[in-house]
Amino acid sequence: MKRKWSAALIYTSALLGAIAVWLSLSKLDLSLDHHSTVLPGEATFDGIDIGKRTSAYFTHLLLPFACTFLLATLLIPQRIFKNRYFKKAISGIFIISILVYAILLLSETSFGYPATSLLWLVLLLCFFLVKPNRWRKPVTIKWKLRVIVYVGVIILPIPWLPKILLLGLSHWFVRRLIVSGRVNAHFLSNKIYPAFILIGGCLIYLSPAFVDTFELFENANPANAMMRVFKFHEIPFVDFFSSHLLSEQIPLYLYSLINGYQAQTDALVWQHLFFPFAWLTYYYFLKKAINSGSWSFGILLLFPFVQFLLPASYWLALVSVFIMYRYFKNPGFKTILFNILWTVFLLFWRIDIAAAHIPALAGVAIIHLVMSILNQIKHKNNAVSAQRIVWQWLLVGGATILFVASVFYSLNYYYEGKIAGNALQALDYLSASQAHAYSKIAPNTTSWVFIAHHYIFPCVVMLLFILTIKQWNIRGKNQSNQFLNVAILFLSLYYFFNASRGLVRHGFIEGSDRALSSFFYLIVTLFVVKKAAANRRPWVLVLTATGLIILAKYGGHSTAIPFIDQLATAASADLTSSQTQAIEAEKIQKKKQATLEISQYLNANLTSAQTFFDFSNTPMLYFYAQRRVPSYFNQSLQNEMTHRIQLSNIDEMRAMDIPLVVFSHFPDNWWDNTDGVPNAIRYEVLAHWIYNNYQPDTLVAGYQIWNRNNNIPNIKTGSKVSYPRTWNLKWYPSYYLLPRDSKKRQTVAVNEQVEKIYFEPDTCKIGDVLQITGQADTEEKVNAQLVFSKNSEVLGTFQFFVGKHDLYQIPIWTQYNWHLQQPDLITITFDHPVSISSASIIENWYEY
Repeated sequence: MKRKWSAALIYTSALLGAIAVWLSLSKLDLSLDHHSTVLPGEATFDGIDIGKRTSAYFTHLLLPFACTFLLATLLIPQRIFKNRYFKKAISGIFIISILVYAILLLSETSFGYPATSLLWLVLLLCFFLVKPNRWRKPVTIKWKLRVIVYVGVIILPIPWLPKILLLGLSHWFVRRLIVSGRVNAHFLSNKIYPAFILIGGCLIYLSPAFVDTFELFENANPANAMMRVFKFHEIPFVDFFSSHLLSEQIPLYLYSLINGYQAQTDALVWQHLFFPFAWLTYYYFLKKAINSGSWSFGILLLFPFVQFLLPASYWLALVSVFIMYRYFKNPGFKTILFNILWTVFLLFWRIDIAAAHIPALAGVAIIHLVMSILNQIKHKNNAVSAQRIVWQWLLVGGATILFVASVFYSLNYYYEGKIAGNALQALDYLSASQAHAYSKIAPNTTSWVFIAHHYIFPCVVMLLFILTIKQWNIRGKNQSNQFLNVAILFLSLYYFFNASRGLVRHGFIEGSDRALSSFFYLIVTLFVVKKAAANRRPWVLVLTATGLIILAKYGGHSTAIPFIDQLATAASADLTSSQTQAIEAEKIQKKKQATLEISQYLNANLTSAQTFFDFSNTPMLYFYAQRRVPSYFNQSLQNEMTHRIQLSNIDEMRAMDIPLVVFSHFPDNWWDNTDGVPNAIRYEVLAHWIYNNYQPDTLVAGYQIWNRNNNIPNIKTGSKVSYPRTWNLKWYPSYYLLPRDSKKRQTVAVNEQVEKIYFEPDTCKIGDVLQITGQADTEEKVNAQLVFSKNSEVLGTFQFFVGKHDLYQIPIWTQYNWHLQQPDLITITFDHPVSISSASIIENWYEY
C-alpha cells in the first residue's frame, strides 16, 4: 500500500511540474530585440541579448518537448506501447522520416567525401562479414600481431635500409612472442593495440619541426605563457591568464624544460602533445562500448568519420564518463572525491570543457540520487541509502570547497590581494561572451540543415536522455549496459550545456557544427548500439554512425579521413619543401619581414626594463620582441572586454615604464576592427587612456607607433594617421548610456521634424559624446549618418540606426581626428524625417 502511495505521489509531482513549466513558458520574455544593458563595444552593434538567445534554446525548445513527452508517457496507458502494431507503426514513421530527411539534405549539396575514405569504410564493413568466432582463433590472433607490427615498421618515417633491418628485428621479436605463448586476445587488446595507437598518434601530431607562419594572434596564448614563465618568472593564474588555460600551456612548458627556453616558436611543435592520448582514450571508450578491442582498433584505423564521432576538442569529456561510471559502480567517499578533484582539474585545464562538465556531473549525480530513492522504495534491502549519498557529497564537496577557499585566501594574503583582483578579471572575461557574439547564428536559418541541428537533433537527444533514465530505472541498477547508460546520460547533458558556445559564436555562422553538435553523433550511436546484441555491436556502431554523420554533415568534409591515412601522410611528409610551404612562401616571407622589422624597432627604442602596449590586437608581437606583457591576459587586448578589466589594466600599466604603443595597422585591417567593431570603441577606456597620454609618432612595417606625449612634439595634422574613417555603429548609439550626471557642454535646440542637423562645436575634446534626443516617426529603422568636417573637408563619419527610442549617444571622440583636427562642423542626415528635440555634446566622463 505504501509503495502505491509513493508511486502516485511521484507521478502526481511530475505531472504538476510539467504543467507548471508549460504555464511559466508563456511569461518568459524570449524577444531578441536590442536592449539597454549590454557590454560596451557590442560585437555586432546590433544589441542582441545573447542570454535570451541561449535561454530560448532551452525554454522554447527543450522544456516543451520534454514536458510533452513526460505527459504522454504519464497519461497514455503503458500497454499501448507494448502493442506490436503500435511498434510497427512507429518504426514505419521513423524510417519514412529518415528517408525524407535524407532526400532533403542530400538534395541541397553533392556528396564529397574523399574516395580513399570511402574505400576504407567499405573495407571495414567487409571485415564484419567474417564470422566473429574466426577472429578469436589463435591463428588469427597471431596473424593480427604480425600485420600490426610489420605495417607499423613500414610506415615509420626513416630511410629504407634501417627500415629493412628493423623489419627483420621485429620479425624475430614477434616470433619469440608467439613461441612463448603470451600472444592472446588480452595481450593484443591491452598492450599491442594501445602501443600502436600511441606511437601512431605521436607520428601524426608531434612533427620534428615547426614551420613558423608568423601568425600574430592565436599563438599568443601558449607562446606568451611560455615566455612569461621562463623569461619573466611569472606564475600561471597568479600573474597571467590564457583562454584555454593549461591545455595549451603545459606542452610548451614541457618542451622548454626538456630543451631549454630558447625564445623561439619551435616549442609550438608540441601544441598537440596530448592528442595521442586522446586517441588512446577513444580506443578504450570504444572497447568498453562494443566489448571488443580488435574492432575498436579497426574502427580507429579505418573508420573515416572518427573525428566527427569522437571530437578531439572534447576528448577529456570521455575521461569524465569513465570517472562517473566508476562512481556508479561503487558510490562512496573515494569515487566522489575523485569526481570532485577531476572537476577542479578541468577548471584549470580548459574552462569550456569544465563549463559543460560541471552541470553534466551535477545532473548525473542527481539522477543517481533519484534512482537510489526509487530503488529504496522498491527494494529496501538492496538499495543504496539515498541519505548516505547526500551526506557523502555534502561532506566531500564541502571539504573540497573549504580547502580551495583556504588556499585561495592564503595565496591572496601572501600576494597582497593580487590574486583576488586577477580572479575578478578572469571572471569578467569568462562571463563577457556578449561582447564577442554574432548577431546571426547562421547564414541561412531556413535550410533543413539548420533546422536539423537547432531543432530536431536537440529533441532527439532529449528523447534518448529520457528513455535511458526510464529504462534504467525500470530495469534496476545492476545491468550489463551500465557503462552505455552512464555515457548517454553524461554526454547528453554535456551536449546541451556545450551547445551555447555554438549559439554565441562558434557555430554555423563560422561554417562549423563542432560546438553545437559536440557528442550528438556518439549519443545516438551509443543508444542504438545498446539495443543491439553483443556480437552485432561493431557493425551496428559503424552503420549507424556512418548514416547519421553523412546526413548531418550534408555531403562531406575534408578532415573526414581515417587514422591510417593520417599515419601515412605524417610518415611521408617532407617538412622542408612541402607543397603548402611553397604556395605560402611569399606571403609568409612578407609577414616575417614585417614582424622582424617591428620587433627590431621596438627593441632599438626600448630599454631592457621597458615594454610597449599593443592596441593593434596582435599580441604575438610581445613574444617576437621578448617584452613583458602589460596585462593579466596573454591575448592582452582581445580579452579585456569590460570597463572593469580595462581600468585594472591601466592601474597595472601605471606601475610600468611603457613609452610606446603599437596603436594599429596602416591602413586599418580586420584586427583593428574585429567583427566590425573598431578597437577604439570596444576598448574605449584603454583608447581614452592612450589618447590622453600618447600621440602618433611614426609608421614602421605597416604599424602605427605612438609615443608618450613628453617624448615627441605635437603631431602635424597632415600626417598619414589622420585619414578619415567610416564606422558603422548600427544600433549602438541607442544603448550607449552615459551616467545621468554627465555634464552637457553645448546644446542646440531643434524641436521639429528634420532630415538634416547642423552642429558647430566650440571645442573638441577627448571623451566627447554627441547626444541626440528624438525618435523616428516610422516603425522601420531610419539610417542616419554623422559627418564631422573642417573647412568642408570630411574628417570622419559615423553611420547608425534611429528607431522608436528617444536617446542616441554617439562616442564621437573615439575617432582620433575629432581632437587632432578640431573640426568646425557636424552634419547629421537621416534618410527619413525624424522628430528631434535637441543635440548636445557631453564632456569627458572618464575618471581614473
